[in-house]
Amino acid sequence: MNKHTTQGDTHMKNNKMFSRLSIAFFVMLMLSSMQQMFAAGTAAGTVITTKAYVSFNAGSNARTDSSSAVTLTVGYRVVLNQDVATASSTSLDSTTIYKYFTVANSGNWGDDFKFTVVTGSGQNWTTLIYRDTSITGGIGSWEATDIAIADGGTYYIGVDTVIHIVLKTTVPGNLANGYVDSVRVSVESNGAGPAYVTRVGGVGLVEHKEIVTIAKPVISIVGSETTTATNAIPGGGYVYTVSLQNTGAAPINGTASLTFKLDDDFSYVSSSDGGSPSGSIITWTGIVLPANMASPITRTVNVIIENTSNNGTGARIGRTITIMDSLTASGTPTEITYNDGAHNYTKYASALTPFTVARASGITTELHTYSVAARSGNPGDTVRRVIAIKNMGNGSVGSPNTYSFTRLVTASTQADSFSYTYDTASTVFGTYTRKTDTTGATFTFYLAGGDSMYIAVSDSIFDGTADAKSVTNSYTVSRTDGAVVPLVGGSLTVTLTGNSTTVTAADINVSMSSAVINGSIGYSAGNPAPGDSVEYTITISNVGSGIATNVSISNVIPLNTTFKANGYDTAKGVMVGSTANTNASDAPTDYASCNGTTVSAGPYSIANGASMTVKYKVVVN
Repeated sequence: MNKHTTQGDTHMKNNKMFSRLSIAFFVMLMLSSMQQMFAAGTAAGTVITTKAYVSFNAGSNARTDSSSAVTLTVGYRVVLNQDVATASSTSLDSTTIYKYFTVANSGNWGDDFKFTVVTGSGQNWTTLIYRDTSITGGIGSWEATDIAIADGGTYYIGVDTVIHIVLKTTVPGNLANGYVDSVRVSVESNGAGPAYVTRVGGVGLVEHKEIVTIAKPVISIVGSETTTATNAIPGGGYVYTVSLQNTGAAPINGTASLTFKLDDDFSYVSSSDGGSPSGSIITWTGIVLPANMASPITRTVNVIIENTSNNGTGARIGRTITIMDSLTASGTPTEITYNDGAHNYTKYASALTPFTVARASGITTELHTYSVAARSGNPGDTVRRVIAIKNMGNGSVGSPNTYSFTRLVTASTQADSFSYTYDTASTVFGTYTRKTDTTGATFTFYLAGGDSMYIAVSDSIFDGTADAKSVTNSYTVSRTDGAVVPLVGGSLTVTLTGNSTTVTAADINVSMSSAVINGSIGYSAGNPAPGDSVEYTITISNVGSGIATNVSISNVIPLNTTFKANGYDTAKGVMVGSTANTNASDAPTDYASCNGTTVSAGPYSIANGASMTVKYKVVVN
């Protein structure tokens, strides 16, 4: 620099120095303004330049000087922020969950940031990273238009820019209730800027962590049995209880259904809590199982061993009954189905110990009166009764049981004989094998389970038994072979009592009257004169309760009188009721006659309470 300038030169130089100072000041203002535009500070790569200027006087000359320019380039300071570093939540297993957080580049340089998934505990959790574009679903909801960010890949985030991240994680199945794992994603600065930018530190790495606890239903189904029967025979009762409990951390809100399978040898009786039977399946729906149940809820089914098959004898001896077994005849086990909010599940009950149907023994009887014409309850008549006997035991087909039959004789019944036959298909009784029994002795017979036979008993009523007397017989049928077990509500011995026949004996009253019908002048009704006509009337009345049969009338013509052969019409001298009969014995044209010395009529039948009359006329000699 020339230090010896003139005064004019001095003035000009002063003006130049002023201009330079003004420019430097303006540049400094601009730089300051640019720094205020970025919250992160001056952008990386910005060049900062400055000089020092000196003015002085050398004598009377004003002079200036300046330093060399000093230049700096602003470095890259990494400032990476996120809204939540660690979050906790619960989830079902075997499902997809979505987690959200934000990342902000608060540094002073737009950069490519690297996103990396940090795996969990080796359970094959799969996590995909997306930039939430919030086109339709809004911030915080994943949609197909969100931008995928590859694991280990980069995504550019500008200065002072906040982006929303969606983590789409597939949770594997078969995780235990209460299992804890985490989903972690690291975000870090990937570059150092262009060559002229130097990275000068700052927070270049953040990690977002989602701690996930598996909360799912844990359902137990347990069956138990209570028997109300002494023996496992048809008609025996059983109560089955199914206990349901949820010890998991997630509830079942009315989506559970329970089905209970009856064994084919069971008959349904009732069930608790609205159980609905359909065939051999009982179903409960809408079951609620809260989370973390301290005690189970129960559903019960009342059944009996079926007693209607095999001709009414029920399940055969030796049949195996299985409970809650998936291998039953229809293939439907006892099970609970439920939905945890995302999946359908089925849980089976463990089978209970099977048991076999035991031997049952028993009989039923029916008493029929075998009515045919000419068999009444009159003394000396025979009354036939038929006893139907059925073996209600559940023994195998072809395995008969031994029974005894005894007729109990009463004093008013002549037990002269009875006959019997096997007839397992019909209640029409006709042909019997006669067996004499005058003492009321016992005889034995054999019947297979479910088979029937019929015994016909013929009883003769004593002659002379009073009218309306009740003649009663009793019959006993007993099972006599081996070790026997009574049927539920049944018996091994049946006595039929009170089957009676009321004696319907006829009882005849007979009366006779006379009347003078053609008397002389001055005759008396009780004193006819010779030549007068007299009419005799014989009245026969049945005052008993039975029909009087074979009723015959005989009346000798009184002495000193002559029978009027034409008393009622030509050659008709006997009137029966209102009918004139011929005098000749000409049955069956009529049944009345007179041989001149005796009037005869009959035989007739007179119902109980009825009567008849026989009339004839004579002339006093």
